[in-house]
Amino acid sequence: MMLNQLDNAVETYLEAVAAGVARTSTVYGLAVALDRDGEGDQALRRIQNQGEDGFEAFTKEYMRQQIFFVPEGEANYYFALANEAFGNDGAALEFWNRYLQSGAHPEFQPRAKEHIEQLRKRHVKPEAPAPLKEEPSW
Repeated sequence: MMLNQLDNAVETYLEAVAAGVARTSTVYGLAVALDRDGEGDQALRRIQNQGEDGFEAFTKEYMRQQIFFVPEGEANYYFALANEAFGNDGAALEFWNRYLQSGAHPEFQPRAKEHIEQLRKRHVKPEAPAPLKEEPSW
């Protein structure tokens, strides 16, 4: 994936999943590759299918340094996507912004910005209509 060969990365991740050797972190890697390859909905479903327990397991593996990311800022993309998948939009926004600030893999930063824009649009409150200046004449 880091060589920008997303199709190959997706294929390799799918092979690992099909072989039954995929941990949650492998499925999350697949999800990130899918997202970066324009398959955002499928990416979110892959994460959701791991469930909240999978998200917790992924987080624990990361905290125990059983998985790592190069550069370290790359981890923010994974956590942003996972939080978005589970509807934790505030946390997702925070992780997307951390990803951008980290400077990790600039070639994927436009995709992160798309996520930020989508999340912001979902949370924009409709404006209240302006009060009428005159009473209607009906």
